[in-house]
Amino acid sequence: SLANGLMLLVIPKATLRSSSRHSSRPTTARRRGLAWSLVLLALSSAAATGVPLGGAEQFSILARGAIHNAPTSSITGNVGSASGIDGFQPLTADASNEFFTSSQIDGKLYRGTDNAEPTPTMLASALDDMDTAYTDAASRAHSLPSSQYVDNMAGSIGGVTFVPGVYKWNTFVHVASPVYVKGGKDDVWVFQVAGYMSTAAAASVVFQGNDDGRGTPTSDNLFWVVGEYLVLGASCNMHGTFLIAEYVTFGAASSLAGRILARAAVTLDSNHFGYLSPPPSPPPSPPPPNPPPSPSA
Repeated sequence: SLANGLMLLVIPKATLRSSSRHSSRPTTARRRGLAWSLVLLALSSAAATGVPLGGAEQFSILARGAIHNAPTSSITGNVGSASGIDGFQPLTADASNEFFTSSQIDGKLYRGTDNAEPTPTMLASALDDMDTAYTDAASRAHSLPSSQYVDNMAGSIGGVTFVPGVYKWNTFVHVASPVYVKGGKDDVWVFQVAGYMSTAAAASVVFQGNDDGRGTPTSDNLFWVVGEYLVLGASCNMHGTFLIAEYVTFGAASSLAGRILARAAVTLDSNHFGYLSPPPSPPPSPPPPNPPPSPSA
């Protein structure tokens, strides 16, 4: 296989020479074989590009329902809800009343019921973009072969290593131990879960490179699309963009490098949301001052 989930079809030279000796015209079987090869190539490249998020991309947490926070959480990025947000007090409104700030958020907090225009319109548009992204991610054809990309480990995926591609589970997914995502920085993973998703305490996603010079996976190229709810256990360390059809509940002290985009409510409990891509390196420390000259003898 190639990067970005592409499949390369290799035909040995001997096969080509044999075919040319017997006939200059392709047989029906060979034509059908070529057609199936092209179908396989198209299906296997379904995850070659990320899922466009539109206006939802600017949010670390975006919910159509309310967002409830049990302090103290630490969130890098914007937080928005069309229904209401609590647990981030005290809030400070900007001069135009278009957003709030909070000591728990390194970004802006948008509460559609309380902010002035253009915030309500912006939130409505971002939520529509979230729905479009959900439909896109959920409708992509799974990669092949089905034995690898459909119902892997019957949904209990702890300890499994995933190469780039589109994976599908027809029921639930549960993460009881580390999940390994292996590939390059430009590769894409889409995990489609028809039912709910849950994790045990201290579950995690671990990125691994291939030692081929293409870097390691990034959180912004990993997408989870869940047809029901998401419940994370305590002290989890997760990665990726989560597109959730129902509610989301975070266990205490769990962290996410990514986004939560939910069609219902989101409940937090002293959680940490970090950078999608690696954070910028801090500036170098200034050199130490020169020591004073030694007194002359």
